[in-house]
Amino acid sequence: MAEKEEHNTSDTIEADVELLYEQGGVYVHRNGSNRNEDSVTVGLISVNKMRNDVFVEWQPGIQTDCSTSEHKTDPDWTQVSTVGYNSHKTNGCNSADGTVELKPPDTNRHLQISFDVKELKSYKLSKKKEGWEHITFIQRDGTTHPPLHFHAGGVPRFIDVLRQYVSVIRSCRDKHLYLVGEHEVNALKKSFNELQLFREQSTRLVNDVYRDPYSATLTGFAKVRNYLWENMVMQETRPREEIADILLTDPENIFVPGLSFRKDDDEPEFELICCELPSRPNVKRSEPLSHLEWNSHIDIDGRITNVDGLKEKIFKGGVCPAIRNEVWKFLLGYFDYNSTSKERTELRKKKLDDYFRMKLQWKSLSQDQESSFSTFRDYKSLVEKDTDRTDRTYPFYQGDDNPNISVLYDVLMTYCMFNFDLGYVQGMSDLLAVILVVMENEVDAFWCFVGLMERVKHNFDLDQEGMKNQLKKLSTLLHFSDNQLFTYLGG
Repeated sequence: MAEKEEHNTSDTIEADVELLYEQGGVYVHRNGSNRNEDSVTVGLISVNKMRNDVFVEWQPGIQTDCSTSEHKTDPDWTQVSTVGYNSHKTNGCNSADGTVELKPPDTNRHLQISFDVKELKSYKLSKKKEGWEHITFIQRDGTTHPPLHFHAGGVPRFIDVLRQYVSVIRSCRDKHLYLVGEHEVNALKKSFNELQLFREQSTRLVNDVYRDPYSATLTGFAKVRNYLWENMVMQETRPREEIADILLTDPENIFVPGLSFRKDDDEPEFELICCELPSRPNVKRSEPLSHLEWNSHIDIDGRITNVDGLKEKIFKGGVCPAIRNEVWKFLLGYFDYNSTSKERTELRKKKLDDYFRMKLQWKSLSQDQESSFSTFRDYKSLVEKDTDRTDRTYPFYQGDDNPNISVLYDVLMTYCMFNFDLGYVQGMSDLLAVILVVMENEVDAFWCFVGLMERVKHNFDLDQEGMKNQLKKLSTLLHFSDNQLFTYLGG
């Protein structure tokens, strides 16, 4: 009878556990970073939710062929299927016929990691020179767990899942350190209970806030406003001088720009909060930076003064075409604002030698060398295609045998030698084409292009992470500026 009760209790606990994330192929390195059996232990990391608690667990000796149920795809870009919770009692993966392949028990069970996310104080996210990322968790009691190495990737997806349950900010002192905010759930519940503004239990309200902060906040805002209007304005239970002016006005003319309220026909107890952006301000573009103004920012040694004021002037009005080839060298990072004229002359000589040395490297490759250098051939083919597509209607690139097209090609190929990891990605030629028109010099155009790519290189990564982040920000802006269009596009 006791065994039956214990079995039922175990089944109940497992039924209450929801698997939020799971990934195999996560390693603990005991001695160094080399992948060999003496120095690494492979395991499986998971994020599980049991009732109102969320746990991060890593268990050694669990290796799955599928690696992870979620991290291979980005849920913001690819639809994934729901995966149920798999008990870690089975050390293995489900095979094609539905059976479970058991792995031999690991002798390193003492390395097992398990903690509640509410106990997490911070974590460090670093990248090894071999290319993979690793995470070190630090708990509030000072416990520091061994680093978990994600050899097969998947860290961004794991962090996304973790951030759904904890508030994370990046340390201003250490770019690899992320601080986790303390949970204030109990205090929040107590505050709601004491206010007694809501009919539902505070637990449900707090859970709604954490699950969908945007909708829960707007719903709560509408209820607070109803409460204040019915209990303070209509009945005037408090002295009139103690009531905010906004609550004494007609509800249809509340003095909040773009904010209005109206009854919801489907749910009369609620009010819909409508927010419209105010009219676009009439902003006039300033005059471009002139040659005289530019000279006023250069001191006797050639250093640029009042850089912030200079950038603001350029932001509002641009740069006069006659001095763009000089100003852009600073804006694109070719020259330092604090450098003297003499230092810039010496730097340019060095950059001139560096450029032609790199150009000679790819120019001197023989056909036999190219035939066994597939990556170089791929870059070369892409550059040839894109430079041939350059807009020939612009005077600088007009004509079939225009030498500027050849210069464009040479600069892009040299950049491949300068940054071979990134190489060439479609779209780079369009950026360089504008710089070359302004600089009218091969070497200057190259180093200005290098400075520009240092800023926007993440837009050309193969994982498209930079583009995805920009599109997410655009989605957020659209959500607030035109919610109807946002909803129409599928949110």
